[in-house]
Amino acid sequence: MSAPTSLAGRRQDITAPSGPSRSASRHRRGFWLVGFAFLVTMAFSAVPAPLYVLYAARDSFGPLMITVIFAAYAVGVIASLFLAGHLSDWLGRRRMALIAVTVNVASGAIFLLWPSVPGLLVARVVSGVSVGMLTATATAYLSELDASGRGGLSRRRAEIVATAANLGGIGLGPLVAGLLAQYVAHPLVVPYLAVEALMLAGLLGLALVPETVTRPLARPRYRPQRISVPAQHRPAFYAASAAAAAEFALFGLLYFAKGMPVLGRWQREHHWERHAGRQVAGSRALLIGLGGVGRGVAGLLSAAGVEVTGAGRRGGDRDVPGVRAYVPVGQIGEVLPEVDALVLACPLTEQTRGLIGARELALMRPGAVLVNVSRGPVVDEDALIDALRRRHLGGACLDVFATEPLPAASPLWDLDNVIVSPHSASTVAAENALLTDLFTDNLRRWLAGQPLRNVYDRTAGY
Repeated sequence: MSAPTSLAGRRQDITAPSGPSRSASRHRRGFWLVGFAFLVTMAFSAVPAPLYVLYAARDSFGPLMITVIFAAYAVGVIASLFLAGHLSDWLGRRRMALIAVTVNVASGAIFLLWPSVPGLLVARVVSGVSVGMLTATATAYLSELDASGRGGLSRRRAEIVATAANLGGIGLGPLVAGLLAQYVAHPLVVPYLAVEALMLAGLLGLALVPETVTRPLARPRYRPQRISVPAQHRPAFYAASAAAAAEFALFGLLYFAKGMPVLGRWQREHHWERHAGRQVAGSRALLIGLGGVGRGVAGLLSAAGVEVTGAGRRGGDRDVPGVRAYVPVGQIGEVLPEVDALVLACPLTEQTRGLIGARELALMRPGAVLVNVSRGPVVDEDALIDALRRRHLGGACLDVFATEPLPAASPLWDLDNVIVSPHSASTVAAENALLTDLFTDNLRRWLAGQPLRNVYDRTAGY
């Protein structure tokens, strides 16, 4: 898990050098010492990854417990980011870096002295706390040391080193641990000792690094870190996920309307022949699901000239831009023979499980296209495969499946009228920022006793 690297964002006053050349040299040397400490601490956080199989065999636990142990680390990271990631802004970079690395050394002691499952959980939380403190601190520290050591030149080098230490450490830890575990006599001991020795060296190096933050005379009032996407930019982030799924739906319609399976085959065969495709503009689509994703799909399809009929839950919104007509979900059979495409963007509930079966597929026009960006079990997959094999359907653009990952033996892999997407339709660069903003906003709301956003409705099932 890669931890954020830019939380200590406020620029601090850099200590003025008394002797320019000597001070710059100390800052340049300190830059690499901080980079080393950052690298080995991140490496230690990932040391347990290749060892879990050994713990599992020894203590007879399965994948679920391994997932819980991984989650314990995430809990430590997130809590630390909010509660301690910003403290170096006024306590000092060096002090917080020393504390963070020391905490990770302590987590190593827990791994060694308490190797049972409870000990693994505690050690992972403690290691996560260390990483949450260090990533923000070390990233800011590297930037400030580099600016002092090189006279305010571009921060590009500091950014590259911070990223390399963060991600490189996460890759280096499992590599070292795996190699040692393969060949040493005590595979659950030696990897920790080896990387702990490197962290102790990192601690000694940090003690020599000059401070870059001028500590305030009066200690500021403590408050948890506040992380958010600026209000003026939030609409773009919220739109990103829904827009990505909507683009995937439009892509599916265009792919089959323009005969891409045929054109692709002809290209591979070096075959030249005029081909007549279909227009998407003027076609008709039934869209099931009118939530955030469904609204994005409706707007984009409508902009492309598609006439959209919407079907949503009872009592749901009936004023969705881009939707020309509405039909109850229970009456979609009346609309299916009239549309060129069926787009699924609904949640999986007891009411929608198996919603599209052999009967509904048979009602669709010959050559119609099915796009699924909802959940796999909404469609009877066996019935869908049969309809595709018989060419009753012109194609299916699928981002979700009944079983994920899609089994290698599934016929869907080999059908030339199917697009297989690994549940990635909404995965875009802005997604993580959106999820982080949602989480942090809900945490603030929860602490303040305010209503939360996107609350799961047990009755509705989503």
